[in-house]
Amino acid sequence: MVRREPAAAGIAARFRVGGVPTFLYHGLAERPDGAGPRHQRKYWVSPALFRAHLGQIRRHGCRPLLLGEIWDLPPGGAHAGAVALTFDDGRASDYRLAYPLLQEAGAPATFFVNTATVGRPGYLAWNQIEEMQRVGMSFQSHGHDHLD
Repeated sequence: MVRREPAAAGIAARFRVGGVPTFLYHGLAERPDGAGPRHQRKYWVSPALFRAHLGQIRRHGCRPLLLGEIWDLPPGGAHAGAVALTFDDGRASDYRLAYPLLQEAGAPATFFVNTATVGRPGYLAWNQIEEMQRVGMSFQSHGHDHLD
């Protein structure tokens, strides 16, 4: 029987980089080309593509971990197969679109939120953050505001 290494380990070896692959998103939108500031659109994906990303992670034997869990891993091969999913800016789509897909996949994610935008139109509300955190999502600071 041939032992197949997790895809994350193969990617790291191929590109001669250590560490854990990290997927960075700024938000989900049905039409990402029209979402968010122009310079961030490349980090927006459709819900269908995000679901496909989660499926690929699972099919390749990778396991999503929170960044804090990754930092706590001992050095060496303990991180083989680990990946991180992160979201920047605390957009409303994090709750409305990403959160249900993450729950469906049983995948945790780390969200970096600008506290000045919490509760504003188009951004997460405090009660949404609390709900997501209760089920295992992690929230970290992305500063108070977000100046380009």
